[in-house]
Amino acid sequence: MEENKYRWYIIYTTSGYEDSVAELLKVRAQNAGLWEFFEEIYIPKQKKVTLNKKGEKVEVYEKPIKGYILVKMVLNDHTWPLVRDTQGVVNFVGTGKKPIPISEKEVQKIKDSLSETQSSYKINFSEGDLVQVISGDLKDSKGKIVSINHDNGKVQLLLFILGREVPVELDVTQIAKL
Repeated sequence: MEENKYRWYIIYTTSGYEDSVAELLKVRAQNAGLWEFFEEIYIPKQKKVTLNKKGEKVEVYEKPIKGYILVKMVLNDHTWPLVRDTQGVVNFVGTGKKPIPISEKEVQKIKDSLSETQSSYKINFSEGDLVQVISGDLKDSKGKIVSINHDNGKVQLLLFILGREVPVELDVTQIAKL
């Protein structure tokens, strides 16, 4: 391995403590005068839009890869034990005794896959269901679901307005089953 070359390593941590392990690792590296050997600590997180108990949209960050952080660092005789002995670190991910780096391309794939906001709506509707609009300008209108977009929480409806069916797109939070 080339000395003084930053490489990505996967660190297995105690699940649920990824943020505190990353912060502790940073503080320990700074206190030991080794922070220059660390370029980035990345905790895989993804923004999700979900509905709270009131039916309102809220943004939350979830960790789809629980128990892991990625660290771009120079692995040497000083940084390896610093990381390994940090409270909450279980081990480096790799085969045998020596940590195996992963490529920049693999890390970028992970980052790209997590960069899009995901929806975690629990949509209890089906195409063809009769619904009523419960909020917004079309409140109290009734209609039928034509299609559902689970990714963004939108539904296509045919609303019965003035004796005609009118196609509209609404958020799932704006409708209720009849």
